[in-house]
Amino acid sequence: MATTPMTTTNERKRLPWRELILFTIAALATFAFVAIADELREGDLDKWDTAIAIAVHHRQVAFLDYLMITLTAIGTGPTLIAVMLAISIWCWRRKRKSFLLIFVANCLSEFVLNPILKTIFSRARPTLFEVITQPESLSFPSGHAMSAMVVYGGVAAVVIALRPRARPIAVVAASVLIFGIGFSRVYLGAHWPFDVLAGWAAGVPFVVTTVYLLHRAQRTTT
Repeated sequence: MATTPMTTTNERKRLPWRELILFTIAALATFAFVAIADELREGDLDKWDTAIAIAVHHRQVAFLDYLMITLTAIGTGPTLIAVMLAISIWCWRRKRKSFLLIFVANCLSEFVLNPILKTIFSRARPTLFEVITQPESLSFPSGHAMSAMVVYGGVAAVVIALRPRARPIAVVAASVLIFGIGFSRVYLGAHWPFDVLAGWAAGVPFVVTTVYLLHRAQRTTT
């Protein structure tokens, strides 16, 4: 019993550092997005986007075609909604309604923001090559990359909050999916490389918010 106040005090001392780290990550990601967007406005990204996209396309093989199409499917709306539903049910069954609300609210916020950003920047899709039929929506930032970061990053945060021992698996699995889904969009000719980088950067603050709010919710229930 005597160790409880000391533990609580130590946790309080650590929290500002954790929050500072989270804030720094979100700030750096926001800065990265703004920097990419500024370069896009100036037209300085076109040559880099073209060079990288062509280099990726030169490594195209049948096996990778199928793999990249599969990864893109994992990042589409129906799959993301199914994943969100599964995590929501898990949170509900674990009686963590606050986790459910935090996770879903952040995901839905991203779903709303991405089309707004696309409209603001109005960048056309690449036309260098096509492995799949091009979507009719605009290109910047990549919706697949941004949604993958927010949803699968959020899933990892929820898993870690509910099962701390699963942290390594959750982080690795989420990282592989986020990178794979983003890379697939460039490989398939659906996005410019910097569309994907901007999508990842724009998604990071949502993940940081999810992690921060989950920690706060966890402290209030323990």
